[in-house]
Amino acid sequence: MKILKVNQNVEIDYVAIFMSITRLIGDTHKRYWISEYSKLEIPIPPQKEQKRIVFAVHSIFAKLDMIMESL
Repeated sequence: MKILKVNQNVEIDYVAIFMSITRLIGDTHKRYWISEYSKLEIPIPPQKEQKRIVFAVHSIFAKLDMIMESL
């Protein structure tokens, strides 16, 4: 297990969301380790914008959860 550490000006939820939607492309089905993820360049907007993005993503997922529960 590897622990991710981020700069104090970076929202950990922002990085987690970015990493969760990022797909590393390969020709085989394998696990991707920190060596592959460490090569990713993550665009870091100002902290206020990071917080806005995280809030928007969490809001969308909350709405989707409500929709799923109503089905």
